[in-house]
Amino acid sequence: GPSRWMTAPALRTMRSMAILVLIGRRPETVHPAHRRSAVSPVATRGRPRAVSREMLQEAAFECFLEHGYAKTTVEDIASRAGVGRSTFFGYFTGKADVFWLELDGAIAAVHDHCATAPRGQDPMVCARDAIIAGAQELGPSRVPWPLTQAQLIGADEQLRASAAGIISTLAAVLADAIARRTAPSCRALAAPAAAALLGATIVAVATWADAGANRGALAPRIDEAIAPVVAGYGAALTPLG
Repeated sequence: GPSRWMTAPALRTMRSMAILVLIGRRPETVHPAHRRSAVSPVATRGRPRAVSREMLQEAAFECFLEHGYAKTTVEDIASRAGVGRSTFFGYFTGKADVFWLELDGAIAAVHDHCATAPRGQDPMVCARDAIIAGAQELGPSRVPWPLTQAQLIGADEQLRASAAGIISTLAAVLADAIARRTAPSCRALAAPAAAALLGATIVAVATWADAGANRGALAPRIDEAIAPVVAGYGAALTPLG
Protein backbone atom coordinates (compact mmCIF):
# COMPACT_ATOMS: atom_id res chain seq x y z
CA GLY A 1 0.00 0.00 0.00
CA PRO A 2 1.01 3.65 -0.27
CA SER A 3 2.05 3.85 3.38
CA ARG A 4 5.13 1.68 2.78
CA TRP A 5 6.96 4.73 1.41
CA MET A 6 6.19 6.93 4.43
CA THR A 7 7.96 5.82 7.61
CA ALA A 8 6.50 6.29 11.10
CA PRO A 9 9.10 8.94 12.10
CA ALA A 10 8.33 10.92 8.96
CA LEU A 11 4.61 10.80 9.71
CA ARG A 12 5.17 11.94 13.29
CA THR A 13 7.27 14.86 12.06
CA MET A 14 4.60 15.92 9.59
CA ARG A 15 1.86 15.71 12.23
CA SER A 16 3.85 17.82 14.67
CA MET A 17 4.55 20.41 11.99
CA ALA A 18 0.89 20.70 11.06
CA ILE A 19 -0.21 21.02 14.67
CA LEU A 20 2.27 23.84 15.28
CA VAL A 21 1.32 25.73 12.13
CA LEU A 22 -2.42 25.14 11.81
CA ILE A 23 -3.74 24.68 15.34
CA GLY A 24 -3.83 27.30 18.07
CA ARG A 25 -3.52 30.21 15.71
CA ARG A 26 -5.16 33.58 16.17
CA PRO A 27 -8.88 33.53 15.39
CA GLU A 28 -10.35 35.49 12.53
CA THR A 29 -13.11 37.89 13.53
CA VAL A 30 -16.49 36.21 13.40
CA HIS A 31 -19.28 38.36 12.08
CA PRO A 32 -22.32 38.25 14.40
CA ALA A 33 -24.43 36.91 11.55
CA HIS A 34 -22.18 33.85 11.41
CA ARG A 35 -22.72 33.07 15.08
CA ARG A 36 -26.35 32.36 14.34
CA SER A 37 -26.98 32.40 10.63
CA ALA A 38 -29.99 34.28 9.37
CA VAL A 39 -30.73 31.29 7.19
CA SER A 40 -30.32 28.70 9.93
CA PRO A 41 -33.19 26.16 9.96
CA VAL A 42 -33.94 27.15 13.55
CA ALA A 43 -34.26 30.80 12.62
CA THR A 44 -36.55 30.30 9.63
CA ARG A 45 -40.21 29.55 9.27
CA GLY A 46 -42.00 27.66 6.56
CA ARG A 47 -40.42 25.05 4.36
CA PRO A 48 -37.06 23.86 5.80
CA ARG A 49 -33.93 23.66 3.71
CA ALA A 50 -32.88 20.34 2.25
CA VAL A 51 -30.45 18.53 4.53
CA SER A 52 -26.82 18.50 3.43
CA ARG A 53 -23.39 18.00 4.96
CA GLU A 54 -22.79 21.72 4.61
CA MET A 55 -25.99 22.61 6.45
CA LEU A 56 -25.10 20.29 9.33
CA GLN A 57 -21.58 21.71 9.46
CA GLU A 58 -22.98 25.23 9.69
CA ALA A 59 -25.26 24.21 12.54
CA ALA A 60 -22.37 22.51 14.32
CA PHE A 61 -20.10 25.55 14.10
CA GLU A 62 -22.86 27.81 15.41
CA CYS A 63 -23.19 25.50 18.42
CA PHE A 64 -19.43 25.31 18.91
CA LEU A 65 -19.16 29.10 18.93
CA GLU A 66 -21.99 29.52 21.41
CA HIS A 67 -21.27 26.64 23.79
CA GLY A 68 -17.75 25.43 23.03
CA TYR A 69 -16.88 22.12 21.42
CA ALA A 70 -16.87 20.03 24.60
CA LYS A 71 -20.33 21.13 25.73
CA THR A 72 -21.95 20.69 22.32
CA THR A 73 -23.70 17.39 21.72
CA VAL A 74 -24.83 15.77 18.50
CA GLU A 75 -28.39 16.38 19.72
CA ASP A 76 -27.61 20.11 19.95
CA ILE A 77 -26.34 20.15 16.39
CA ALA A 78 -29.28 18.18 15.04
CA SER A 79 -31.73 20.43 16.86
CA ARG A 80 -30.05 23.55 15.49
CA ALA A 81 -30.26 22.09 11.99
CA GLY A 82 -33.89 21.12 12.46
CA VAL A 83 -33.30 17.41 11.94
CA GLY A 84 -33.18 14.28 14.04
CA ARG A 85 -30.09 12.72 15.59
CA SER A 86 -30.23 9.79 13.17
CA THR A 87 -30.12 12.20 10.23
CA PHE A 88 -26.87 13.68 11.53
CA PHE A 89 -25.32 10.21 11.73
CA GLY A 90 -26.40 9.59 8.16
CA TYR A 91 -23.80 12.19 7.14
CA PHE A 92 -21.13 12.07 9.87
CA THR A 93 -19.86 9.50 12.36
CA GLY A 94 -19.40 12.12 15.08
CA LYS A 95 -19.18 15.84 15.74
CA ALA A 96 -15.43 16.00 15.04
CA ASP A 97 -16.09 14.92 11.45
CA VAL A 98 -17.52 18.34 10.58
CA PHE A 99 -14.20 20.18 10.99
CA TRP A 100 -12.57 19.65 7.61
CA LEU A 101 -15.54 19.27 5.29
CA GLU A 102 -14.09 21.89 2.91
CA LEU A 103 -11.08 19.63 2.37
CA ASP A 104 -13.08 16.70 0.98
CA GLY A 105 -12.87 17.96 -2.59
CA ALA A 106 -9.21 18.92 -2.23
CA ILE A 107 -8.21 15.50 -0.90
CA ALA A 108 -10.18 13.76 -3.66
CA ALA A 109 -8.45 15.92 -6.27
CA VAL A 110 -5.00 14.94 -4.95
CA HIS A 111 -5.96 11.26 -4.99
CA ASP A 112 -7.42 11.48 -8.49
CA HIS A 113 -4.41 13.22 -9.99
CA CYS A 114 -1.94 10.78 -8.46
CA ALA A 115 -4.01 7.84 -9.68
CA THR A 116 -4.49 9.07 -13.25
CA ALA A 117 -1.24 10.92 -14.06
CA PRO A 118 0.97 9.12 -16.60
CA ARG A 119 3.42 6.68 -15.03
CA GLY A 120 6.23 8.30 -17.02
CA GLN A 121 5.55 11.81 -15.71
CA ASP A 122 8.36 13.45 -13.74
CA PRO A 123 7.73 12.37 -10.11
CA MET A 124 7.99 15.83 -8.55
CA VAL A 125 5.91 17.41 -11.29
CA CYS A 126 3.24 14.79 -10.65
CA ALA A 127 3.23 15.52 -6.92
CA ARG A 128 3.21 19.29 -7.51
CA ASP A 129 0.32 19.08 -9.94
CA ALA A 130 -1.63 16.91 -7.49
CA ILE A 131 -1.21 19.47 -4.70
CA ILE A 132 -2.20 22.33 -7.01
CA ALA A 133 -5.26 20.38 -8.13
CA GLY A 134 -6.26 20.08 -4.49
CA ALA A 135 -5.61 23.77 -3.81
CA GLN A 136 -7.90 24.74 -6.67
CA GLU A 137 -10.79 23.18 -4.76
CA LEU A 138 -10.42 25.90 -2.10
CA GLY A 139 -10.76 29.65 -2.45
CA PRO A 140 -11.13 32.97 -0.63
CA SER A 141 -14.66 32.09 0.47
CA ARG A 142 -13.99 28.39 1.00
CA VAL A 143 -11.47 28.24 3.84
CA PRO A 144 -11.45 25.27 6.24
CA TRP A 145 -13.19 26.74 9.27
CA PRO A 146 -10.74 25.48 11.93
CA LEU A 147 -7.90 27.43 10.30
CA THR A 148 -9.45 30.70 11.44
CA GLN A 149 -11.68 29.75 14.38
CA ALA A 150 -9.84 26.99 16.26
CA GLN A 151 -9.21 29.04 19.40
CA LEU A 152 -12.84 30.07 19.71
CA ILE A 153 -14.30 26.58 20.06
CA GLY A 154 -11.82 24.91 22.43
CA ALA A 155 -11.28 21.74 20.42
CA ASP A 156 -7.49 21.60 20.14
CA GLU A 157 -7.16 17.88 20.87
CA GLN A 158 -9.86 16.90 18.39
CA LEU A 159 -8.39 19.17 15.75
CA ARG A 160 -4.94 17.68 16.29
CA ALA A 161 -6.30 14.17 15.81
CA SER A 162 -8.32 15.01 12.72
CA ALA A 163 -5.50 17.03 11.12
CA ALA A 164 -3.03 14.21 11.79
CA GLY A 165 -5.25 11.77 9.93
CA ILE A 166 -5.50 14.03 6.88
CA ILE A 167 -1.75 14.65 6.81
CA SER A 168 -0.97 10.96 7.12
CA THR A 169 -3.24 10.18 4.19
CA LEU A 170 -1.83 12.89 1.93
CA ALA A 171 1.78 12.09 2.86
CA ALA A 172 1.28 8.44 1.94
CA VAL A 173 -0.48 9.25 -1.34
CA LEU A 174 2.20 11.72 -2.45
CA ALA A 175 5.08 9.45 -1.40
CA ASP A 176 3.54 6.60 -3.37
CA ALA A 177 3.02 8.79 -6.44
CA ILE A 178 6.66 9.90 -6.33
CA ALA A 179 8.04 6.42 -5.67
CA ARG A 180 6.08 4.83 -8.51
CA ARG A 181 7.61 7.30 -10.97
CA THR A 182 11.15 7.12 -9.60
CA ALA A 183 13.97 4.72 -10.41
CA PRO A 184 14.50 2.06 -7.71
CA SER A 185 17.93 3.45 -6.83
CA CYS A 186 16.46 6.63 -5.32
CA ARG A 187 12.99 5.60 -4.14
CA ALA A 188 14.12 6.06 -0.54
CA LEU A 189 13.81 9.80 -1.21
CA ALA A 190 10.08 9.55 -1.97
CA ALA A 191 9.00 9.92 1.66
CA PRO A 192 11.21 12.91 2.53
CA ALA A 193 10.23 14.55 -0.76
CA ALA A 194 6.54 14.15 0.07
CA ALA A 195 7.16 15.44 3.60
CA ALA A 196 8.99 18.51 2.28
CA LEU A 197 6.18 19.24 -0.18
CA LEU A 198 3.54 18.98 2.52
CA GLY A 199 5.58 21.08 4.94
CA ALA A 200 5.82 23.93 2.43
CA THR A 201 2.14 23.48 1.57
CA ILE A 202 1.05 23.68 5.20
CA VAL A 203 2.96 26.91 5.76
CA ALA A 204 1.47 28.39 2.57
CA VAL A 205 -2.05 27.41 3.63
CA ALA A 206 -1.57 28.95 7.08
CA THR A 207 -0.23 32.19 5.59
CA TRP A 208 -3.12 32.29 3.13
CA ALA A 209 -5.72 31.72 5.85
CA ASP A 210 -4.18 34.48 7.98
CA ALA A 211 -4.49 37.00 5.13
CA GLY A 212 -8.19 37.47 5.83
CA ALA A 213 -10.80 38.63 3.35
CA ASN A 214 -8.16 39.72 0.82
CA ARG A 215 -6.39 36.36 0.81
CA GLY A 216 -7.02 35.68 -2.89
CA ALA A 217 -6.44 32.34 -4.58
CA LEU A 218 -4.60 29.59 -2.72
CA ALA A 219 -3.02 27.72 -5.63
CA PRO A 220 -0.49 30.45 -6.59
CA ARG A 221 0.70 30.74 -2.99
CA ILE A 222 1.28 27.02 -2.75
CA ASP A 223 2.92 26.85 -6.17
CA GLU A 224 5.42 29.51 -5.11
CA ALA A 225 6.09 27.84 -1.74
CA ILE A 226 6.73 24.36 -3.12
CA ALA A 227 8.73 25.43 -6.20
CA PRO A 228 12.14 25.13 -4.43
CA VAL A 229 11.18 21.68 -3.12
CA VAL A 230 10.11 20.53 -6.57
CA ALA A 231 13.36 21.83 -8.08
CA GLY A 232 15.61 20.43 -5.35
CA TYR A 233 14.18 16.93 -5.19
CA GLY A 234 13.57 16.93 -8.91
CA ALA A 235 17.32 17.20 -9.42
CA ALA A 236 17.98 14.39 -6.93
CA LEU A 237 15.39 11.90 -8.23
CA THR A 238 15.87 9.81 -11.34
CA PRO A 239 12.56 9.33 -13.17
CA LEU A 240 11.62 5.93 -14.53
CA GLY A 241 13.13 5.36 -17.93
